[in-house]
Amino acid sequence: MEVIIDAGEVILTIGLFGNKDTLDYVGGKKWALGNSFISFVEEEGNVSELHYDAGAGYYILKKQED
Repeated sequence: MEVIIDAGEVILTIGLFGNKDTLDYVGGKKWALGNSFISFVEEEGNVSELHYDAGAGYYILKKQED
């Protein structure tokens, strides 16, 4: 999973095929992708985790350092 912010849009790439989806901001530091919701956790001004609520599961993904 890769998250890119481009010109104010949050773009999410998931899976082997690299499909890119633009997330819709729904408020409260939360974005939507269909029926799924994504939020970010910040530590000292930097994003450290992505929380992915897929309805059937809740995933906490930690940021990988380059």
